[in-house]
Amino acid sequence: MFPITITHAIWIPVEIFFYVIIGYFSRRNNSTAGKKFLIIMSLLTIFPLWALIAPDSTNMAMDVLLYDTIMVLTLTASIIYFGRKTETAKRMWGIYNWCGLLLVIIGLILMKL
Repeated sequence: MFPITITHAIWIPVEIFFYVIIGYFSRRNNSTAGKKFLIIMSLLTIFPLWALIAPDSTNMAMDVLLYDTIMVLTLTASIIYFGRKTETAKRMWGIYNWCGLLLVIIGLILMKL
């Protein structure tokens, strides 16, 4: 698809950077009342990053699982980092959030089996 082959050394850092940016704007969207961050989030999430990676994949099943795992872990870690305790909020993550995160991780492990 591209003049150069997109290898793991290229698309993994790009994916991590992309989902850290999405995590930042997701956190900002949830903490403000304006529509500006909602529009930014909508524009970011319609960007087809996987569609750019898939044509150069040599092992599609492995790359899909790697992409999904990196996406979930990076987005979750960035939302946890950007949503840590602040002066205005005493607790950003409740018990339901941690249980949901645990279920997602268990689901990823079961999917790889």
